[in-house]
Amino acid sequence: MPACPPSCDVIGKENQPKSEVYDVVGSLCENNDKFAIERQLPPIDEKDIVVIHDTGAHGHAMGFQYNGRLRPKELMLRANGSVELIRRAETVEDYFVTYNFAPDSFVPSRG
Repeated sequence: MPACPPSCDVIGKENQPKSEVYDVVGSLCENNDKFAIERQLPPIDEKDIVVIHDTGAHGHAMGFQYNGRLRPKELMLRANGSVELIRRAETVEDYFVTYNFAPDSFVPSRG
């Protein structure tokens, strides 16, 4: 858990009462990532979008792919309320683009 937990919002419910308590979790880096613990938020329904602000190391800048996860797209929320795509989602091709080796075959010696 970060030293300064990020703020969270439920899109379209910013003005609703924060009547529920949730742990905001996900398998972004590890299967037990906890972004916010016992956070008061409005009721969250299936398909709601929860925005996690200031994710720190969980963002693209310090993200690492040791677990094979491709990094998601990044969106920027502008002061005027518009949203801009600032980085596309990675693809499988992106994951392997830096590999550069000649194919090799192992032939066991006999005898």
